Amino acid sequence: MYSKEEIIREIRKVAEHLNVKHLKQQDFILNSTVPINTVKYHLGTWVEAVKAAGLESYRNYDPIENPDLVQDEDLLKELVRLYRMSGTPPTPDTLKAHGAFSLEYYTARWKSLSKAFWRAREVFPDSFVDPVVSVSPDLVPDPSSIRLIPKTIKPKRPAKVERKLGDPLEFRGLRFSPVDRDGVVFLFGMLAVELGFELEFVSSERPHAEGRRYFDIHREQWKHLKVEFIFKSSGFSPVPAASGETCDLLVCWEHDSEDCPVEILELKGIIREISG
Repeated sequence: MYSKEEIIREIRKVAEHLNVKHLKQQDFILNSTVPINTVKYHLGTWVEAVKAAGLESYRNYDPIENPDLVQDEDLLKELVRLYRMSGTPPTPDTLKAHGAFSLEYYTARWKSLSKAFWRAREVFPDSFVDPVVSVSPDLVPDPSSIRLIPKTIKPKRPAKVERKLGDPLEFRGLRFSPVDRDGVVFLFGMLAVELGFELEFVSSERPHAEGRRYFDIHREQWKHLKVEFIFKSSGFSPVPAASGETCDLLVCWEHDSEDCPVEILELKGIIREISG
């Protein structure tokens, strides 16, 4: 794992190599072996990382003062293009893999990518009309093959499902924070590779998952472990020793226990560090 000091030296090294005072995130990605997610994990946003390295940062995003920065319209058009490409709202991962601009352009002007996307919908409403999907005649069922349209029995008192939502999160494809273990599993799945995990399986039985975790980037060393998921760490209870199953790591949304007997990975804190 790279230290904060090593990352700062690397940023300075790349800037010196390119002979620039304003180092762009994309240029750093193309000229460094340090993962950009590692940079943001230690230093927050890219803007903060540049400042920590002692480089100059743009005071504002006025295209007249800084002509190398793009117009708002161009940024929003790029979101439209990415949306039309995948059919879903762009995520930070989509920007990194297919986008023409880095996430910082959007967060600096609209606070978050989701807000920028909704702004794109307001500016270019006609671009978000769902395209008509043509269906091959071979895939349309023959009405003559239908023998019976069954009647269903409807409940006398339809149950009204009350959806419980967490706090606003606006993290990638998840708008609200988890409220139970299933939400924790989903969120961890979004971050597993990014956090250096490689799981062999996920199950409802304890331990809930088993795999390995990357713990030494320089020597490329992995550590095998068994993982359990829970909403809050205070609700964890060890598996009886007689079962022979142990838990090496507890993944939770919120760590609220001072005497939890296993190592904790709190996703709430991780999201805060990644989002900057």
